[in-house]
Amino acid sequence: MKQILLSLLVVIAVAHFATVVKCEGNAKGQQRIDADAAAERFDSLLGKTLKPGFEGLVKASVKPHRSYGAIPLGIIRRVPQQYPTIQAGIVASVNGDTVLVSEGTYFENIDYSGKRVIVASLYLLDQDTSHVSRTIIDGNQAGSVVSFISGEDTNSVLCGFTVRGGSGTYIPAWDEADGGGVFLWQSGGRLVRNIITGNSVEAPYAWGGGVSITGLTNVGQTLIMEQNIVSRNTVNGIGQGYGGGVAVYQSQFRLTGNVFEHDSSRGLSAAGGGGVIIYATTGNQQVDVIGGNVFSGNVVVGDSISRSSGLFLAATGATVIEDNSFEDNSVTSLYTAAFGGAIYVVDVSAISPEKRITRNVIRRNRLTNNLRYTYGGAMMVQDAHVRFTENVIQDNISQAGINAVGGGIYGNRWAGTIENNIFTGNTGTHGGGIFLNGAPPSGLTQVIVNNTFSRNQAEFGGGFYDGGFGTIAVLLNNIFWDDSSSNGEIYAAGSIEVHYSNIEGGWVGGTGNINANPMFADTLYRLADSSPCIGTGRDSMQIAGTWYRSPARDFGGNSRPMPAGSQPDMGALENSLGTPTDVADGRSGVPALFELAQNYPNPFNPVTKIGYRIQERGFVSLKVFDVLGREVATLVGEEKPSGTYSVSWDATGRASGVYLYRLESRGFSQTRKLILLR
Repeated sequence: MKQILLSLLVVIAVAHFATVVKCEGNAKGQQRIDADAAAERFDSLLGKTLKPGFEGLVKASVKPHRSYGAIPLGIIRRVPQQYPTIQAGIVASVNGDTVLVSEGTYFENIDYSGKRVIVASLYLLDQDTSHVSRTIIDGNQAGSVVSFISGEDTNSVLCGFTVRGGSGTYIPAWDEADGGGVFLWQSGGRLVRNIITGNSVEAPYAWGGGVSITGLTNVGQTLIMEQNIVSRNTVNGIGQGYGGGVAVYQSQFRLTGNVFEHDSSRGLSAAGGGGVIIYATTGNQQVDVIGGNVFSGNVVVGDSISRSSGLFLAATGATVIEDNSFEDNSVTSLYTAAFGGAIYVVDVSAISPEKRITRNVIRRNRLTNNLRYTYGGAMMVQDAHVRFTENVIQDNISQAGINAVGGGIYGNRWAGTIENNIFTGNTGTHGGGIFLNGAPPSGLTQVIVNNTFSRNQAEFGGGFYDGGFGTIAVLLNNIFWDDSSSNGEIYAAGSIEVHYSNIEGGWVGGTGNINANPMFADTLYRLADSSPCIGTGRDSMQIAGTWYRSPARDFGGNSRPMPAGSQPDMGALENSLGTPTDVADGRSGVPALFELAQNYPNPFNPVTKIGYRIQERGFVSLKVFDVLGREVATLVGEEKPSGTYSVSWDATGRASGVYLYRLESRGFSQTRKLILLR
């Protein structure tokens, strides 16, 4: 069943590709856990706000998400003091009881037997996370370790264990094995503060190495996972393999505050969802939540089709994906194509309610196919209605033998809005930041508003590439600066509207566009008070009868525009000023002062840009010195008229460390520091 439906997604994505099958083995092993180290991981990863996602910018950091209620204790049945095994404790229990398990290793495969009971380690009593790693349920490779298969719901709770050594439950009718660690079948459950590790599923169709839930109607079965570590689980599909960490099929879900790391999905014909796969396309249009999680170091390898090593979402509900971190995940396709390095979103029916992807950090993910094609180093959206807002998309790579489309994002018939995001350091061949292709469904729009694109790289379209085929994109209030490409910041094969944006190299057509150094104040792409992007955006604009508006808040959550009554700035972050400080006495564009800007990026390796402003014509000197005062480079040494300039310094061959750079002109002198970090 699942393999048939998932095969349809292959057809949707790459109908013209042929499938090539190759045999590949999988070595099974059991992960050893150091109890103290594991407890420390809980305290560092789950007990506090997680690390900031973009160089200290708090708004973009992963946030803790709320718990879904306290766990009531009821009557306590103790293992092994009263009952020799966990299963014996469950058998003796009635609804509302708690099976409380002391530290130790229990070689069992437990079944909740339809009971709404809590099975917990001593963590439930004192919240000491060391109990989690010292209370182990080991399935001994004899099937799923924990099973919910008799109509349980979220009143059936597993809390505070290490779950390991599972090999999944085989389903003959589907020639499939599911749920190496935890298996839910037409039932629900709640998993809280567990370590689910070292489980593996191998079958013609493998599904959910760590956890799987399967419903048939998407009504009544709910999986709640809160603050678990799901690590080093695997699926190995002789045909297809999905959900190395967690797999959800036709069920409701709430995944909050978990860590999905170093899980892997492998499949000969197709593989996907190294961390998590969600396939929920029938029944309720409920809002499902994926929030406050970490997806790190997950891997997908497929001989033919490979998709998303972080999150694979094929759902028709109004899913919210917020405050997550997706870092250092990788997808490899050996032959045909690879899609969505960290996130892959697809609707398999008519466009459903809008999905919201907001305040996520998506960086250092890699998409590789050395023979053919890759699509979306950070994310791919296929035939879906998505609002993508306040995210950081940084240093992702799309690498391919032929075309690497979308270093940051690839959207195919994407409907929705891309707003208040920062795209930086992403690499592909077509569209370093974004590649957009195809028309959205009738009545829906493609809006790209108040984003910042900088330091992305592509052969064509350093910041943005419009692939045509009916795209109707409107670009408003964006900054495209210092992206690298052979043909400019924006490449348009189709018909797009570009207005009130700062585009390095300029743009033919549109209203209110400028070509001026944005004067970023720091590596967070805040605007300096002298930036020409301040107040030069527009709060609303009517195009072909449709009104397009800037968002009411910026990337950092500040009101837009600032101050009230002014026009908004270009880019993702709003400056507090209504007009820049360097426009004097009506002489627009004539600097009212000399100024040397902070270089960006800083730290850098090996190239950085330095901006400066000259009030009057005169001889200009801009030099770089080491900390001992020795001159190491002359960047400018000539007469220049008043204006705003930028120059690059390539420090190849220089040692790492702090350097000084000094601007001198007509009695003005200013010195700043820069850092070369290799």
